[in-house]
Amino acid sequence: MYLVDFKTFREFLKKKGQWDKPLPVIKETPCILEYREGDKLLGKVEVVNLDQFLFLIKYPNSSIESKNKYWIRGEEWRVVNSKQIQELIY
Repeated sequence: MYLVDFKTFREFLKKKGQWDKPLPVIKETPCILEYREGDKLLGKVEVVNLDQFLFLIKYPNSSIESKNKYWIRGEEWRVVNSKQIQELIY
């Protein structure tokens, strides 16, 4: 899994058809939300600040810096000259 910013995380999940699924009810933080496709883990969010997470979902183009951590699958990154680069392959 790779740590990415919110915009990359959102773009990745939208392309995988996972973004519009309803969120579970979160009663306590910190917590981890997982996005799965069958048994395959596509991404996860370490939610430290729930209000900020919900704000970014509602206003995804906001420029606030997130305290939450966003992770996506490593296999989705491209390898060029034996180095992984941050360009997602869909």
